[in-house]
Amino acid sequence: MSSTTLLSLIGRVTIIFMMVIPLGRAQQTAISTLFSNHAVLQRDQPITIWGQGAPNAQLQVQLGDDRREVRVSEAGDWEVIFEARSPGKPLTLDVIAPDTTLHRRDILVGDVWLCSGQSNMEWTVAASNDAAREMSNANDALIRHFKVPHAFSYVPDDSLPGGPWQRASPETVGNFSAVGYFFAREVRSHHNVPIGLLNASWGGSRIEPWMRAELLGYDPERLAAELKNESERQAEERRTELQKKIGPLPKEDAGLLDENAVWADPQLDDSDWKKITLPNLWESQGYLGLDGVVWFRRSLRLSEEEAAGEATLSLAKIDDADMTWVNGVLVGSTNVYNEDRLYQVPAKVLRPDRNVVTVRVEDTGGGGGVYGADSKMLLQTATNRHSLAGEWKLKVGEVSHVEQAMAVRHTPTLLYNKMIHPMLRFPIAGALWYQGESNASLDQAHGYRDLFKQMISDWRALWGIGDFPFLWVQLANFMAADDQPAESGWALLRESQSDALQLPQTAEAV
Repeated sequence: MSSTTLLSLIGRVTIIFMMVIPLGRAQQTAISTLFSNHAVLQRDQPITIWGQGAPNAQLQVQLGDDRREVRVSEAGDWEVIFEARSPGKPLTLDVIAPDTTLHRRDILVGDVWLCSGQSNMEWTVAASNDAAREMSNANDALIRHFKVPHAFSYVPDDSLPGGPWQRASPETVGNFSAVGYFFAREVRSHHNVPIGLLNASWGGSRIEPWMRAELLGYDPERLAAELKNESERQAEERRTELQKKIGPLPKEDAGLLDENAVWADPQLDDSDWKKITLPNLWESQGYLGLDGVVWFRRSLRLSEEEAAGEATLSLAKIDDADMTWVNGVLVGSTNVYNEDRLYQVPAKVLRPDRNVVTVRVEDTGGGGGVYGADSKMLLQTATNRHSLAGEWKLKVGEVSHVEQAMAVRHTPTLLYNKMIHPMLRFPIAGALWYQGESNASLDQAHGYRDLFKQMISDWRALWGIGDFPFLWVQLANFMAADDQPAESGWALLRESQSDALQLPQTAEAV
């Protein structure tokens, strides 16, 4: 593949998450993150349990009342297979090794559903309609959810990032996939079996990243090498540009020391801070590839009458998380990227004349900073509205990672390698799929019909448990209707989705 072809393939969209690079096999005994407390195992299928350990170490693995012995391989891997089970009482899982004993509790046997796709599958219960009511009524602990963190790999990787399993409760269900949760709740109303949801989704992803390299016609080794080289070249290019802009890239946030917000002090001399316009993500203003912590400051003047009362601070939306101070007093914090920030400012915090608003933003990947409408950036006092849109000051507190321009969520095979491949030994009852928006352009929508059918058939072959049910949602009527007849990639993508109904054990929700 030529570099020109490669750049055409991956585009120039800024989105990536740091790759987890295995630096060697763990010598300490470990177990796959899929087997945490509260896990759900697929009923009526042999149960494979695996992990790592010291080469040649002898282990005992006990699931309920069934025990197996296994020797760790020279490469540091181990695996045991237990007989299939039916739903019943919660099980315990113990791994006994020379160096440690691992205990896992409250493991159920039921039906496990893979939930994959883009933002519609990743959309949480907390962001859905009637969220407060839905969360307060989430009292079925037999619905459980495992969120696979965003991650990618250039080659198939057996280690699965993150976890753990969580039982549905008012405290946890807000972070569940909404489509997955409501599906599980409906199934539970008809079938009294535990339901486990494996949520491997990534907003904005195309279908190609969820497919194997060979299936797409690539040589896996050659593709991996070219993508890795291009990724490193782009990251180094951006790192150099950031250094020109801000100097040495800080590794630790000097603005927040031992929970003391040094850079929120209203008396701080910020004359050497950079200027930036808000609301606007910092990538659009010359800070390409920056993931980490960035601080923003702005001052405004209030009358004595205004300072004597309470106020409401609105900061539009912030990607990903923020902590916000007024005159050095913390007035709010939020850890959701797509919610408007609206914080109450007590009267005792405000001062006549100069007031300083400080916002610390932490971004873990993709776009970072403050975004939304200018009208959502304001301080509302009892008698006046002060716009906060426009010029602010900025200082970079910490650079945790510099992203390249490669669009991981658009690049073939990268998500499959790290978010699907590691789960192939974990049997499932079926798959739920909600994706297609990112392939709905006129030049891609027709080809989607073959890709979609190929992916379904390949996933079934890779899991090796037969033609498990594969269910998907047809693209919704999201955009305004055209007044006149027109070409529509959206309609063509729907047609391509429906074409996969030719495969057995498939269904489409319209």
